[in-house]
Amino acid sequence: MEPTAVVDTSVIIDVMKNKIDVDALPAEDILICAPIRYELLAGARGEGVRKKILELPCVELDCNSAKIAGEIQRKLYELGEPAGSIDTLIAAVCIANNIPLITTDNGFQKFKRFGLRILTP
Repeated sequence: MEPTAVVDTSVIIDVMKNKIDVDALPAEDILICAPIRYELLAGARGEGVRKKILELPCVELDCNSAKIAGEIQRKLYELGEPAGSIDTLIAAVCIANNIPLITTDNGFQKFKRFGLRILTP
């Protein structure tokens, strides 16, 4: 089965803190992307948590995603509303792979105009 959504860092953290029930996620087959893995590993405490993060299925950040991210960031700078590099990369990976993003972070709304599809848990 093809993955149905990328789960953002904010949602994974809320699941780990029992703020969101994993069964409430609107996707049956979910994954993370490379920038989300980076964020999770940077904040992970304990080898067991790091191991679980590394087991999550991950879509890679490739050259096409990097190109899309660069174009989006340039356009946002021109509009006077730049975004963080990590969020831009996450959005670009989802756009490049035509996979929606499950997030509770309102900062991703600005990427919808570039084709990002957002789902909420």
